[in-house]
Amino acid sequence: MMRIPALSLAPAAQKWLQGRPTAAVLHLFNHACNLINEQGEILSLVTESIGPGPFAVVLPLETPFSEILSVDSPVTVDGSALTLGAVRIETAAARLWQPRPDWAGLRCQKERAGSFYQLLTGAQPAAAGPQSTVDRAVQRKLGDAAARLFPAIAAFDLDGCRAAARDLAGVGIGLTPSGDDFLMGVIYALWASRPADARDRLVGEIVASAAAHTTSLSAAWLRAAARGEAVLPWHELVDALKEPDPTAVSRAVQRILSIGHSSGADALAGFTGGLKEQIE
Repeated sequence: MMRIPALSLAPAAQKWLQGRPTAAVLHLFNHACNLINEQGEILSLVTESIGPGPFAVVLPLETPFSEILSVDSPVTVDGSALTLGAVRIETAAARLWQPRPDWAGLRCQKERAGSFYQLLTGAQPAAAGPQSTVDRAVQRKLGDAAARLFPAIAAFDLDGCRAAARDLAGVGIGLTPSGDDFLMGVIYALWASRPADARDRLVGEIVASAAAHTTSLSAAWLRAAARGEAVLPWHELVDALKEPDPTAVSRAVQRILSIGHSSGADALAGFTGGLKEQIE
């Protein structure tokens, strides 16, 4: 039996484990292994090269997951540990990592939104919507839905938000399609720029509409975003914007852009677009 002591885990991952669920391997990659329980909730086992996330357990693992596990590996959970085939992962001594950046520290009212928007557009290629690599017909669908979403947010049109979110959900390629990644960025912009009551209403409608029309993994990311939770590069961006520090902003933007094939770029486009909506 190979025993691996976890380095850190997010509160959602801790709760997932404490529920002692019936679970199975959903996805298996070299640096990540996603598990899913009977409620459709995701737990991600990741290496340090990926780093902490909203529902992740970080492991000091140099051997690729694909060499020690298979998609058929049986999963047993006993509270603070889980066993996958011949691998036992122990989390009792792991650090609890807090996945919510200091959104409140941005105090992003209209004037600061304009400043943040200028910093972000100066640090990345111009982007008006999701940067999907799919065909032009799908690109048009993404662009149209994105163009409808921002006016609906500005007008606090909940029906319009639901409709646009539904049309973005699941559109594109990959485990987290471009439309969902874009919505995640929009949700982050709402966390950065809106009072809690208005933010929660808007985010709740967007996620409820989108999550039902996309993949299990994308739905997990959208629900985490609704809680204000993000991966480490977004924490770095929030901290850099608080100063603000253009060099640190540029560094954080580049780290976000490196996430996935286009996931980071799509999310950053949603975030930047959400800030732009604040100043128009």
